[in-house]
Amino acid sequence: MNSETYACNPRNIIPGTIYSWTNLDKNIYCDDIEIDYRTQDLNEISFINLIWGYYENGVPIEKKLLSDENSDVVVYLTGHSGVGFFKI
Repeated sequence: MNSETYACNPRNIIPGTIYSWTNLDKNIYCDDIEIDYRTQDLNEISFINLIWGYYENGVPIEKKLLSDENSDVVVYLTGHSGVGFFKI
């Protein structure tokens, strides 16, 4: 899930790229990157439905988490937030 395409953001001084602070020689935004939920598809309802496994008819399998009660799911959140809320 990616709420913004940082590689194409006008503030990116090297358009079409994203570099890690630990390896400035390797562009981590490569040709085979897969983002299943981006800007217009990412909202609180789509996030909650993904976690709970609720999908509308016709949702492709690549947009499904496919976890079960034995799965470990890590959700890494970063961005704007405050006391009692997180902005997607």
